Amino acid sequence: MANPTAGREATWSDSDYGTADTRRRVLVVGGGPAGLEAARVAAERGHEVHLWERESELGGRLRTAARGVGRSDLNKLVTYERAQLERLGVEVVLKKEATAEAIAALEPDVVVQATGSVPHEEIALEGDVLDANDLIADTTLAGRSVAVLDFEGAWRAASVSETLATAGHHVRLLSPGPGLLWDINSYSQMLILERLRQADVEFFTLTRVLSWDGKTLTFKDGTAEQKTLTDVDSVCVVSPGAPAPAPITTTADFDIEIIGDALAPRDLLQVVYQGHELGRRL
Repeated sequence: MANPTAGREATWSDSDYGTADTRRRVLVVGGGPAGLEAARVAAERGHEVHLWERESELGGRLRTAARGVGRSDLNKLVTYERAQLERLGVEVVLKKEATAEAIAALEPDVVVQATGSVPHEEIALEGDVLDANDLIADTTLAGRSVAVLDFEGAWRAASVSETLATAGHHVRLLSPGPGLLWDINSYSQMLILERLRQADVEFFTLTRVLSWDGKTLTFKDGTAEQKTLTDVDSVCVVSPGAPAPAPITTTADFDIEIIGDALAPRDLLQVVYQGHELGRRL
């Protein structure tokens, strides 16, 4: 599912991580996929690792993504990482805020900021604009007819569209580009688009949304003509998001590493790779 050593076997063994020259106390702030992998690999190398997660469960946005139709296998990655951290003796603390005082009390040598991202408003619209993560978790938040505005071109837009359509909503997927779901590999894209067609999702490309008044969505497409969708009850914006505000100051007496969506929002494979690479480097 997300093995960073695949294709890199000449330089990275999937079982021999090497032992760090100096054992360090490492604090990982954030229990999403990047933080989990960084904590696991750092512990494999012999470091004393602590992981703090502000929520009551590990997994971050991956936990929400796994609730989408056909995506429950994503839970396997969280289950694997959690089991490995327990095996390696990593101290995992849930519902823990990484305040400056708490971090200072731990006296870490390295702090890994893996705090993820926050929603970023790509377009200003009146009315109740919903976030894709919220709708994947609870489709009842949306009205019967939903317009999904996709500024990301990846799996979240596909997942929220399929999940809503499967739950009985009328879904329109609008893309600003000439194609749909452009950041998904072509084979997977072909399969998911066919599933969306079978779920009666409507597609619109080259769209520039102008307004939404709570019922009528006005936009332009490749023809440059102004068009409307007249029965839109809810709008869902799918955006890459923005890095979450840093809880850690750069004046602290420890090294700081920023990984995952906290550095730049990206897909699962990329953030797991970065967590793995950092763990090997520590």
